[in-house]
Amino acid sequence: MKIILLVFAGVLLFVLILVILSVLFIKRSFKNSGISSILSAVKQADEDQMNTPKSLSGTEPVYRDMILRDFPEFGIELARSYIKGFLPEYFNALSSGVVFGIRDNCTSQLADSVQSALDMKKTENTRLEEYSNVKVHRVVISGYKRTNEEALIDFEAAVEYIKGGRLSQHKYKVSYVYFLQYGSNGENESLKCKNCGAPISSVGEKVCPACGEAIEASIERTWKIADVLCMA
Repeated sequence: MKIILLVFAGVLLFVLILVILSVLFIKRSFKNSGISSILSAVKQADEDQMNTPKSLSGTEPVYRDMILRDFPEFGIELARSYIKGFLPEYFNALSSGVVFGIRDNCTSQLADSVQSALDMKKTENTRLEEYSNVKVHRVVISGYKRTNEEALIDFEAAVEYIKGGRLSQHKYKVSYVYFLQYGSNGENESLKCKNCGAPISSVGEKVCPACGEAIEASIERTWKIADVLCMA
């Protein structure tokens, strides 16, 4: 009888051990599965961030009408194409330390500012940031304001590039400015009457106040990129 009880107790102990081991195995498997799912979700979110262009402002139609009211001759698509072409050159300047390639399409104030920042890095023996595979997905108008001296159009651009070996998506604000007077650093983007040479005193002027000649302003002569700022 005693032997039977000992055998029965041994069987119960064995079964109990199996149950405990099974529960521990199931809990560990569930835990590992949960961690794996979390890591997988984080990795997927990171990949989505790397491959999905940034969303941009949806206010372009409002500002477009305001701009064309003040500047009927303004070529919005031409300006958009200038910015798409300028941004890769801008990032190339940041990578190479050579600013010459961007001077034709931006204010001298912006070019000098970029050059000053690059010179500072060289003085401090700081390595230049490397941008490659730059791609501009979209460019939209996000703001507009006008005074007698200048008009400013803000564009937003969804930009993709590889930096530090990592692909990333960013949103940049590009300020596009129409100058009529000397800027604070002495840059001259003034527009003068082709007939008499008189300076034009108000942005968007259609007739020369001095001689009455019609004013023809091309986007190449009057509009320049004044600032590039990373927003996100």
